[in-house]
Amino acid sequence: MDGWSQYIHATLLKNTNKLTQNIHLIDILTTQLLTALQIQAGESKSNESSAIFSKQFFQVDQKFSKNYESEKEKDFGLNSKIFSKKWITINLEPNLKGTELKYIAEFTHFILNDNLDVAIFFVGSAASESLKEKINQLLLRYNLDLSQVFYFFGQTDLFIYLLSQSQRIFSFSQNETLNQLASVLGTKIFTYISRTDFIYEYGPYGNGHYIISGDKHEILDPEILYTIFMYADQEALHKNRTPLREFLKIHGLTAVPENLQIYRSKIRIPNEGGGVYYEPLLYKQIHFDEWFAQVIGHIARHWYCGWTPAIGKELRRSTLNPNLLQFLRNLNESTDALIKIYEESKNTAIKIQKKCKGLPSAKIMAINNKEELHCLTNKLLELENLVIQLSKIHFPLTFFVNAEKVLMHNLRGSQLLELSHEMSLSFDQLKQGCEILKSWIDFTLKLVKPVAVEINNVIHLKGHMKNNENELV
Repeated sequence: MDGWSQYIHATLLKNTNKLTQNIHLIDILTTQLLTALQIQAGESKSNESSAIFSKQFFQVDQKFSKNYESEKEKDFGLNSKIFSKKWITINLEPNLKGTELKYIAEFTHFILNDNLDVAIFFVGSAASESLKEKINQLLLRYNLDLSQVFYFFGQTDLFIYLLSQSQRIFSFSQNETLNQLASVLGTKIFTYISRTDFIYEYGPYGNGHYIISGDKHEILDPEILYTIFMYADQEALHKNRTPLREFLKIHGLTAVPENLQIYRSKIRIPNEGGGVYYEPLLYKQIHFDEWFAQVIGHIARHWYCGWTPAIGKELRRSTLNPNLLQFLRNLNESTDALIKIYEESKNTAIKIQKKCKGLPSAKIMAINNKEELHCLTNKLLELENLVIQLSKIHFPLTFFVNAEKVLMHNLRGSQLLELSHEMSLSFDQLKQGCEILKSWIDFTLKLVKPVAVEINNVIHLKGHMKNNENELV
């Protein structure tokens, strides 16, 4: 089992109370695939400086496209004018209730009322067909031109879906599969995901996607959603220089739901490790699980990517709250203890390795040698129990308990000499992970400490006032 598979087992599969981690599953799977390709086929010969865009892989012959458009005109009533418009697709799940449908209708009203160059496409499975009449009735209340509204329920084959995706500007959907497909084809995603860990692991992949998070009943207000949509649609104008909170205030939304959070996806530059991350646009005080997700991601990349990301690069001092800082102060002592435990475990494994090297046979040995090995293995078990006890005091340390179990389960070798060598490497790896956690704790606690001002930057008020008086005279 490769390192990333071990990481998945330790973080995503082994936890009853799952720890939050911030590495997207697409990043993990593509890293595994690229590693396999490098092993089997060698290094890539492509120019590393040239950018690769997904649309390069999905090009449609123009003649065939026009023929297909004429077919769709017959099947769905589409005309050439529609193909020249910007397309926005809204995915309708069959289990939507009355209130949610009203929100969707009002949101559609806002879009069509302010954007004459837009056509709305409602898509969904065959089970969503029953929603068509309900949506139409709600839209008619706003006196909307329904010639700008189209429905594809249960009759959208893959090609027309790909064709529509490639011409759209936005996709509003909670369907993960459709979101990733639209993302590959260069369409911006606008979606709702309630849980932060799901955003990190399954969110739409790529640059410039918007994810709304929070209590669904409080945040899915049509006016708020449309204002966020305007912010996303006008990126080319404000270039993210205008904070989202300020943009909301400009449009009359001074009070937004307390638990509302908006994330914007962004691909890191290669020097910072690459991969996607989700930047919060409404800066709020972060909770421990969000902080620890960054730590776990850092540890994993250090273990398996061969590069070390900068500590705390995505942390902001203003988002650190007193409860988080108090928890980190308490965790600091346990982390120090864990580093010592793994150092002792590594040394014990090395002692076992050295003892095995001096034995003439791995099967037949003197009683005193057997007893010494027995004592050393018992010591490893005692140290493992200490780690478990620490994790009961501080639950986040469960990450190291799970990682240790997975590493021990995947030791390579059949003889004690080989296994003890693998154990020493594994304990050293775990120790390095704990040291990274320690560095994050120290960095975060240092970040909130008052900073002394250099004497050269201090303006002496008394002397400054005296000089001003002389100037006035």
